[in-house]
Amino acid sequence: MLTAILLLLAGFIVGVVLTGMIALFYCGVVHDEAVRIVDTHLAGFPMPSGLSITTLAKAAHD
Repeated sequence: MLTAILLLLAGFIVGVVLTGMIALFYCGVVHDEAVRIVDTHLAGFPMPSGLSITTLAKAAHD
């Protein structure tokens, strides 16, 4: 009985961890794509491919 409870708990924890990892990866992919779109299309005008927008966050790190 105790073994069954521990196996269920271990399965639940593994499931939560795997689901969390997949969700974080998927959100990261979506975020990267959104950043790429914003960086290459400022106000509907395509920017040169080698440039990106300088934001306040980037300027603070420089």
